[in-house]
Amino acid sequence: MKKLLTIFLMIMAVAIQSFADETKTSPSTEKVGLDYKNSNQSVPTHRAPARIDLNVYYDAEAQIITVTYSGKADGDVYLYLNETLVDYDTEINTSFSLPSPTGLYRIEIITDNWTASGYLEL
Repeated sequence: MKKLLTIFLMIMAVAIQSFADETKTSPSTEKVGLDYKNSNQSVPTHRAPARIDLNVYYDAEAQIITVTYSGKADGDVYLYLNETLVDYDTEINTSFSLPSPTGLYRIEIITDNWTASGYLEL
């Protein structure tokens, strides 16, 4: 019984440590929520399909939005401020410096197979 308890505690310690490593961000960084839509689907879902590893973070200190994607799809990323296009990149893995510290920002990522969009209110 002691061996079983020891093994269980070791597994829990490793699991907690790996979870902490994945969620480690600076105090001024905030994750931007995204809505995903397949190209053949008309209603957006509120969760990403399992194969899309896409993250969008906002760093308040540096005033930068960073998009990271580990998939193989090519796409375009658009940044809007109050529905006006302010920046654009043809690579999904990109960063944008925000032109204003206030406003409603919308980020949109478009590929051949899926589209993701999210809002950030400052």
